[in-house]
Amino acid sequence: MVPAMTARDEMIAALAEGGIDTSLPQRAVHLLMRAELDALICSGARRGKQATYALFDERVPPGDGGIALGQAVVAAAKARSL
Repeated sequence: MVPAMTARDEMIAALAEGGIDTSLPQRAVHLLMRAELDALICSGARRGKQATYALFDERVPPGDGGIALGQAVVAAAKARSL
């Protein structure tokens, strides 16, 4: 279980403990970015100069169903062209 707010270096250490090679700094950063894109984690409050992360489901409230992805893309494109 990931604590509520986990610093980047703690996340990288957890990846390494889980058997994921983090010897290249860019690899770990890319893995964290991918986890954010997949809505597994999201950026949390800063801890001093450290970036922190939180589990997406614990930080972002569930939606109400909203609009479908296709409708959202059209709405974003229209808003951008104004």
